[in-house]
Amino acid sequence: MIQAEAGHWEQYGDTMSVSQAAQACGLSMRQMRQYCAEGRVMGAQKVGHAWVIPRAGARQFAAKPRPVGRKSWQTPAASERKRIEALRQYAAKRREQTERAALAILENVQNQRNNAKGTDCQSAPSAANLTTD
Repeated sequence: MIQAEAGHWEQYGDTMSVSQAAQACGLSMRQMRQYCAEGRVMGAQKVGHAWVIPRAGARQFAAKPRPVGRKSWQTPAASERKRIEALRQYAAKRREQTERAALAILENVQNQRNNAKGTDCQSAPSAANLTTD
């Protein structure tokens, strides 16, 4: 976090834009918009499509310590882990069913080929069975 001098804040007037507040607080504009939307920046109001941030609110927000590193919402919750595991089990079950179906089809095709070969030999007339009239 960038520590700003007292004079640094004075250049913005009473209100600040998201880009000004983000720069003053050492954040990205996206993070600053998110904090405003969450209500963590005191007095921030959305006017049309833009956020208007009071200088005092941005200054107070900049003074608050923020955790660094991975947020709790970035790690999957227990319910999410259960859903992921259920999807993995479903995928494994479907993979097994597909393999069994493919083997059954292959076996069926081989049986048909074997039957066709046997039928061709049996249905072919032999020389002894041929009679000429």
